Amino acid sequence: MMRYVYRRSTSILSTSLAVLILQACGQNHDPSTAVSKPLVTDVDHTDVKRQSIGNCWLYAQASWVESLHKSATDESIDVSETYWTYWHWYEQILSSANYGRKIEEISTGGSWRTAQNLLRRYGVIREGDFIPYEAGRQMSQAQAIAEIRINQSLSQGLLANLEDRTPANIQAALDQAFSVDMASKQAYVTPADQFEVAAGQKLDQIRMLSEIMGDWREYSLARYDQQSVFQFMKRALNDRQPVVMTMWVDFRYLNTESATFQETIYDPTYEGDGGHLVVLEDYVVNHPELGIIGEGDASDWIKQKAMEGDLMYVKAKNSWGTNRPDRGLTDGYTRFTVDYLLDASRQEVGYQYTSFVLPVGSY
Repeated sequence: MMRYVYRRSTSILSTSLAVLILQACGQNHDPSTAVSKPLVTDVDHTDVKRQSIGNCWLYAQASWVESLHKSATDESIDVSETYWTYWHWYEQILSSANYGRKIEEISTGGSWRTAQNLLRRYGVIREGDFIPYEAGRQMSQAQAIAEIRINQSLSQGLLANLEDRTPANIQAALDQAFSVDMASKQAYVTPADQFEVAAGQKLDQIRMLSEIMGDWREYSLARYDQQSVFQFMKRALNDRQPVVMTMWVDFRYLNTESATFQETIYDPTYEGDGGHLVVLEDYVVNHPELGIIGEGDASDWIKQKAMEGDLMYVKAKNSWGTNRPDRGLTDGYTRFTVDYLLDASRQEVGYQYTSFVLPVGSY
């Protein structure tokens, strides 16, 4: 299904005014000060959420789905990450049992590919339809409680014995863990082939989610030319596409004054690192003639000039909540400098970890 929709222009700067602003900022190369400019949303994002367990990859997928749906319908919805978490655990327990492996603790981690497979198989449900009391809440308590309960079930409860890990028993244990009746919730699920999203380079088409999922593909900086990927990423963001980024987070490199991960910051007293997924909102470049370009929506002329500049950092919608002083967050958005994405923490990872999910079918 395809139909075209009119998208209103949200450019707020005339070319002449934009040039004056950029010239005034031309000598500013520090992300912590460059971000002090007024922010205007580029990508049509929904409200920021805060994960309570290690499933950032599902929150990134939800942001991606919500953004494309909002661009198509102008409706801001709250997609249930808890619903996908339920099915992720179901498949994890069942698959391991089928191979004769007795896991005693659930794994909350995953990848973009895993998230997309869950979306294809199980569709989309609104948070208010799955767990009504969590509708509108920034952080899910149900997920944290369910993790404790399902681990108890795996170690000493209904699923303690490998032979008891049948599909019916696994679903019964998960129903108890999440305090839901999954069978009754299916009436509220929208399959991916019936869920409307925006498509096309300018997001001026309405398609079904299942029709466009193959148009988005993941490109790793370890396997593809880095500058080509960065250029594609900038072009997609210029067109308001909700680009998904996978990166390694190491809190020793976090500037909490600007919510920026940057290589020039290193505080060994901070701890914690691991893979993480976010959805991009904006980017900032240093143009050889105009100086710093970004953040905020600009004219098409300025966006084209930004394609010629050197990428400095990207701004991302995160899943760590809005007000987190320990992570520098006041609005839920985190910044990552290019130097950090390319260099910092590589010794911990062992290889280039950063990748981008881009809408290749639209270009």
